[in-house]
Amino acid sequence: MLTEIIFVFEGFNARAAARVFLTLMDRLGHKTFYVQGGDWGSYISSLMARYYPPRIRGLHVNMYFFMLRPWELFKGILIALFPFLVRKEEYRMAFPLKKKIAMILQESGYFHMQATKPDTL
Repeated sequence: MLTEIIFVFEGFNARAAARVFLTLMDRLGHKTFYVQGGDWGSYISSLMARYYPPRIRGLHVNMYFFMLRPWELFKGILIALFPFLVRKEEYRMAFPLKKKIAMILQESGYFHMQATKPDTL
């Protein structure tokens, strides 16, 4: 796959990959198009839709990426330290944080392999 070859260059990231794919579509003569991505392609195609919305007619992804904003991360840490700041129902739904982190670590092996050794899968 193209993403497996490209990511061996130092400094090349997902945003750069989005620009490469956009340039490829230009050279193929497509001014607007649909994008689809799975695994890391989900992230790259999402970046294409985010940064080049006039060019992207539609987006389909197999995996959803999200990033916590600094304030949300701070709020999560604050609530973990001071649970009385929120209602009991909210706390039970979002915490204990340690259990959620353990589940993420336990269930993200495939994601880690795709990020570090995609050509072995």
